[in-house]
Amino acid sequence: MKEYKFANGEILSYEDLGENFRQVLVYHHGMLAQMPKAVAKFCKENQIRLILVYRGGHFKSSLFKNDDTLLKFGLRMKEFLSGIGVAKFSVLGESTGAIYALATAAACERAAKNLFLLSPFIALKELLPLFANGAQLEQIYGFLRNASIDEAVMATKNMYANASPTMLRLVEPQMEGIGFDSWMQARPLGFEIDKIEQNTIVWQSKEDKEASFEAALQISKMLPRCELIGSDDTCGGQKAILGFLEAIKKKFNNNV
Repeated sequence: MKEYKFANGEILSYEDLGENFRQVLVYHHGMLAQMPKAVAKFCKENQIRLILVYRGGHFKSSLFKNDDTLLKFGLRMKEFLSGIGVAKFSVLGESTGAIYALATAAACERAAKNLFLLSPFIALKELLPLFANGAQLEQIYGFLRNASIDEAVMATKNMYANASPTMLRLVEPQMEGIGFDSWMQARPLGFEIDKIEQNTIVWQSKEDKEASFEAALQISKMLPRCELIGSDDTCGGQKAILGFLEAIKKKFNNNV
């Protein structure tokens, strides 16, 4: 794990694999910050540099309290990627990482070539009713839109208070990061999705019971240069990511 220090002293933790490879893929993780083995393997086999960004509160990344719009997060990515010498890249966002991939693409208009969204979860008001637990999500994000970061972190801890021991072991080390993520998801965008011009692929399983194919469809309609791939594959996790990456490879002739 590496650390990037911004001019104001804040820290961003990240992984950087295959630094000698010419092509670059910036990866925004889902709820839990972890290196997806299938993505790492795919990138190594196809000689793609993989940069995994750990968002605020995850590992040693600072809580970026001044990022009160998602565009500011994107501009932070622009500063970070320029600082480590990345001039051109593609960006992939999985699940809750999708909105951060959009923000990165919006802020890095000239540097970001392609945009890939895997099972995207984006907490826009008009999308929340499309999820199976839409009413609950509307209540949660209604609270978060007016909450402080500290209140969001405390609400996250309360939400997992009765979680199973297995789930608690997974989320407890990253509880602050998950809370900050929830808070950021509720921030104003600061950019217009329909102005994002990168070639985009959205991948969503039609059988996914947690993510929403209807939400993915609406997201794909917002993006001007987007292809939606609706998969009948019911498997999730690493295999789903690998299938998505193979679709990317085929579409762009390995030019990610």
